[in-house]
Amino acid sequence: MGEWIDGGGSLVIDGYHVNIIFRDIEKLRQVINESLEGNVSIHYQTGHPHGYLNVMYMGELSISQILLDSKGILKALKNRIEIYPEKMKHAIISFFLFESSFSLMFIEANVDKQDSFYVTSHCFRSIACLNQVIFAKNNAYCINEKKCFL
Repeated sequence: MGEWIDGGGSLVIDGYHVNIIFRDIEKLRQVINESLEGNVSIHYQTGHPHGYLNVMYMGELSISQILLDSKGILKALKNRIEIYPEKMKHAIISFFLFESSFSLMFIEANVDKQDSFYVTSHCFRSIACLNQVIFAKNNAYCINEKKCFL
């Protein structure tokens, strides 16, 4: 599955799409601690064309419905991220504004060089980065690339 996907499945229950996602609780705890300190990272992951951001774990937890948590572990973690973290917000905005402008530089330098794949790839990357910035500016967790622009 990959470094960031531990397993799970997608179901349709009474017409509703339901995702069951397995996560390693220790890794979740570690990612939350890192993210609260403003450590944002992006990783190659199958199925995520822009990449998998470590902070997506927090977004998944924030929208999850906890069905069973007898020790209160998930509830305690969820309470820690209820308010969108300022350090994470600033890190996401800084990181992705830079990356977006970097891709824009390559678009401008190559737009007339007969390399439409390279230019188009940087267009996607720049837009995907700006999407992260928009979410962060609005104190909203971006779960993944699906339906980000409604």
